[in-house]
Amino acid sequence: MKRIRVLFLEDNLDDAELCLHYLRKSGYEVVFEVVSDPNRFRDRIGDGAWDVIIADYNLGQFTALDALEYCKQRGLDLPFIVLTGMGSEELAVESIRLGALDYLRKDAMKFIGHRLDHALKDWQNRQEIQKLTRRIQDLARFPETNPNPVIRVESSGRISYLNPAATQFLREAGATTDDILKVFPLDFDREIRPLIGTDRIIRGKEKQVGDRYFRFTFSSFADLDAVQVNAEDITERKQAEEALQASEARYRAIFDTNQDVMIVTDSRRRIIDINEKALQKIFGYSKEEILGQTSMILFPSKGAFEEFRETFYRQGRTGLIGTTLKRKGDETFPAETAVTPIGNDRDQASYFLEVHRDISDAVKLRKVLREKKAIETILAGSPVGIFIIDETHTVIYWNRLCEEITGLSAHEMVGTRNQWKAFYDHDRSVAADYIIDGESDKMLQAYRKEGMKTSRRVEGAWEMELYFENLAGKERHLLFTVSPIVDEHGKTIAAIEIMQDISVRKRAEEQNILLSRRLLSVAEETSKRLARDLHDELGQALTALHFGMEVLHQTLPDDLVSQKKRCTELIRLIEQVSDTTRNIISQLRPAMLDHLGLLPTLEWYVEDFRNRMGGLSVEFEAIGLKQRLDAEVETVLYRIIQEGLHNVVKHANAKNVTIHLTHSYPDLILTIKDDGVGFNQSENIMSSGARHQGIGILGMRERIASVGGRLEVRSKPGRGTLIRAEVPVGGMKRDGKDKGTDS
Repeated sequence: MKRIRVLFLEDNLDDAELCLHYLRKSGYEVVFEVVSDPNRFRDRIGDGAWDVIIADYNLGQFTALDALEYCKQRGLDLPFIVLTGMGSEELAVESIRLGALDYLRKDAMKFIGHRLDHALKDWQNRQEIQKLTRRIQDLARFPETNPNPVIRVESSGRISYLNPAATQFLREAGATTDDILKVFPLDFDREIRPLIGTDRIIRGKEKQVGDRYFRFTFSSFADLDAVQVNAEDITERKQAEEALQASEARYRAIFDTNQDVMIVTDSRRRIIDINEKALQKIFGYSKEEILGQTSMILFPSKGAFEEFRETFYRQGRTGLIGTTLKRKGDETFPAETAVTPIGNDRDQASYFLEVHRDISDAVKLRKVLREKKAIETILAGSPVGIFIIDETHTVIYWNRLCEEITGLSAHEMVGTRNQWKAFYDHDRSVAADYIIDGESDKMLQAYRKEGMKTSRRVEGAWEMELYFENLAGKERHLLFTVSPIVDEHGKTIAAIEIMQDISVRKRAEEQNILLSRRLLSVAEETSKRLARDLHDELGQALTALHFGMEVLHQTLPDDLVSQKKRCTELIRLIEQVSDTTRNIISQLRPAMLDHLGLLPTLEWYVEDFRNRMGGLSVEFEAIGLKQRLDAEVETVLYRIIQEGLHNVVKHANAKNVTIHLTHSYPDLILTIKDDGVGFNQSENIMSSGARHQGIGILGMRERIASVGGRLEVRSKPGRGTLIRAEVPVGGMKRDGKDKGTDS
């Protein structure tokens, strides 16, 4: 269906209905209106709602020709079809002369659809011809008066026309007509030739010519074998645009990065621009939620907003003034506000800049600082070093003991961001800086080697022990505890670091380790000597006794049956005592550990243990051990495996045990794993707390610590037990510590 809008000028409704019938029959979907009054026709004809006018020639004193004349006078060019009840050649000619597209007798109404098709096509063709004619006329007279250069280029590339402005430009450039395409950097083959004969217009190609800018428009016509080039000088506009862009960039950089909320309002106080990052951070709104509203949305009540408008907009007050504002969600907070006029329209400010600053943190900090004096005396006399930094990483407190430990006075530190100077020789973050930035994960990573961990003593804090070879002229061991200071909403407003000098304790621990090593060494020497004595004295005696009893048994007559039986029993008893003695010697100190080394000794011991235990499967594997180890390390590892297997037999009820000994430079890693019953480490007597640990586990830990290693025990009920030990290859690690390790 072809949809068409028809205005009928007809005083006979039957004729209008008949016309509609034939239009619909011809495939038209008709939207129509019928008018018969001249005034009504004049009112309706100018609203642009009609595709065609079908007019009865004679409506009494007003005719179709009068309607045509009226449209012509008003410049209304619409398809017009005249209907008449009586045919007249003169009437038809006059109608066409005045602009009607067709003339039809009413008795031929059945052809109205066909005639309308042709009339509309004729009208469209006429419109195109008129449009083309106007374009040609405009183009014909425009170039001569155009202040911009106009060039006509033929298909051969020859310049056939230059307007006065183009000629003047060539003269100033000192070039000939043939050079103009080079003066203007135009590519004939790429930009001009493809347009010839295409009836197209290409606008907006901008190019720089020396210190001037031009925008080129290429116009071609289907029946012309040439292209007209218009070069519009846009230098001033370009310079203005560049200046505007630079100004806009500076404005946006200042506006968008400002930490305060900056609002631009128009003369009706409506928000037309706002820096979104600060808006979201302070008020919680998005830019889309705010634009077009007044700033009343930021105030807790209409009365507060009216007071703000009275102060700034009516009284014209300047400067920051304290007020109360409201975040999204109705939370109020203290603020400072100012308004500045930024434009004038007839001596009245047409734009305003509102600045709203959140001072809640400053208010809280001032409160903290007021309270600071109340606790300063306590902190000043504290037996630990304490310093505090605020949200800006500035030191706001540095107590007396902190001065003593670091050698830096409060006068030097408070008000600066130089907290790093106490511990580093270069600027970098200390633990409190990570807390302020909310980067506890990064802090733990940064101090992983220093052993930072969650504090067991202070909830929400972290702690670590560090060694300084020369801190304020002294060798020091310090225990650091760092934690955030939060407000009532849980927001971090400061961070505190506490330094406790534990040098005395650490020296005592080192003495204990040395003493423990000495005791273990003495015990090993005692065991070694006792094992040697048992082997040399008792072993030899038992061997001689065994040999003598065998000789006696062989020399007794056969008829002394009871005596020979008694000799056999004594020989068996001597063998049992010899086996027991060998086991005791093995437990005390196998001689082959000193003579052959750790690996052969362990292979012998595991094989012997496997034979003695029967149903217990023990697998042993050593990787990377190519040479003898430090004697003390070999002894410790042997004792750990010995004690571990003893615990398996005594507690684990296991079926399988695997032992792995790996050299992974610079450490030896030993693991003993069983598939036994396991235990609950938080409740079992062999848990990690020293007070509740079994003697076996404690002995292992003491031995490992004596050579600078560490022991880890993991177990769960029903999941077996894993013992893992790490020992430095060369034994006890010496302290190679220096300044540069920080809190």
